[in-house]
Amino acid sequence: MLTATKAGAIPIGILLNEAQTTESYERAFSLFKEIYPNAFGGKEYPQVFMTDNSVPAKSAIHANWPQSIQLLCAFHVGHAEWLWLQSKYDQKSRQPLMQGFRKEQWVYLFRSHFQIGGHQTNNYAEASVQILKDVILQRTKAFNAVALFDYISETWDTYLTTKLCRFAYKRNRKPILLYNDLGQRLPAELADKIIVIDEDTYRVPSSVTGEATYEVVASAGSCMCKAGAAGAFCKHQALVHEKFNCMFPNHPLITSADRYLMGLLAMGSECPEKEFFLDPKEPLENLERDLQLINQQEELIQLKMGSDEVLPSNEAPTAPLQNHESGDENDDGDGEEVFKTFVENWERVFTLGTETNKKGFLKFMKRANNALSKVKNSNKAFEGMMRTSAVLKVNIARYGRKILVGVPSIARRRPGLTKGTSRVKGGRPAGAVKAKQKKKNPKAHQSQRQRKLGASVAANKPHYRKHYLPNFNDL
Repeated sequence: MLTATKAGAIPIGILLNEAQTTESYERAFSLFKEIYPNAFGGKEYPQVFMTDNSVPAKSAIHANWPQSIQLLCAFHVGHAEWLWLQSKYDQKSRQPLMQGFRKEQWVYLFRSHFQIGGHQTNNYAEASVQILKDVILQRTKAFNAVALFDYISETWDTYLTTKLCRFAYKRNRKPILLYNDLGQRLPAELADKIIVIDEDTYRVPSSVTGEATYEVVASAGSCMCKAGAAGAFCKHQALVHEKFNCMFPNHPLITSADRYLMGLLAMGSECPEKEFFLDPKEPLENLERDLQLINQQEELIQLKMGSDEVLPSNEAPTAPLQNHESGDENDDGDGEEVFKTFVENWERVFTLGTETNKKGFLKFMKRANNALSKVKNSNKAFEGMMRTSAVLKVNIARYGRKILVGVPSIARRRPGLTKGTSRVKGGRPAGAVKAKQKKKNPKAHQSQRQRKLGASVAANKPHYRKHYLPNFNDL
């Protein structure tokens, strides 16, 4: 189970169950509720669950959290339904049946009033599974359930800790790039035409017609446009934020208060004090104010969900419930002894590395020395040691059965790519490779097959290759 944050998807809980049945899911969810009864932002249940069309999972969710609203992934479910209709019904019957298929759970129009942060699909879950396969397991199956649990509780935990620390220490510029991209989508002169209704509500004129306006409510983080209605931070909100510098709960920029909370989540009791996360010349009052606003927004959400249990507005969220580290890693011990052991281990690694390929090993040692010479403060030293620890834990060769690529990914590969079960590396191929492929196959330069479901339904024609047919008979 994942939740969306400014740092990406963060797991609330990871459940390993024996089978994809309703009984198995119910046992896993009930155990999770028993251990973490208030895991959803201090609440016993979330406002919205978004899943694919798994009947056992949806039934188990309803049995454990009946108050929550269940939505379907707008992308996967729509495609699966259209493919199923192609195989079961004639061409005249497909479009009416498609229009009546549980629209309130997956069509944008029927769920625009839910504040889901603009997330209409479960792409975060798909990306997290890909990270688990590619980075944590390195496309190799775990030997057994115990080994899989070890990878999740140790290696993946270290990966997520490092990821949160990179955002907490301002080593990731993606939020800034996203904000700048939204700010450039509207002309700058349009900011002078914004109508101020009150200190919290604004009307932004359309950049296309000039007659239509979009009402923006800053405290709710909402806008009347398609993206803003679902809770996403849209270009109209970005223009208001840049012009009036008002507080939006959903803006992508990471404040000092956000960095402090991420550090608290990643490091727990070892997290530095609040002052550590302040920008240069930023007063501490700004961080306290942002923390208070964050808690007030949580109170509003909880009140909307019908709960009287709210956090005091002057208290920050608590540290994680438990520290997953144990043994010697949780004991600081004597600093001199730890450093002595550290040096001995590196001497042992140097001896092993120079036995087989001394020239190549010394080359990498020089690169490491150059990187270490650039560490000038404690912040970079701590981050560098954490990243080194994560690399040594994650990038260990795995031996076992290979994790194969799913049939849907193979079906959508562009002409010229292999149809095997191995994963195709990301990024664009080199120019020489592209020219060679194009010469061998004129269609090799074409892009990946598009998944334009709306165009396929409107034309009443088959979609891209039918790689699987889901079972909709019991819906």
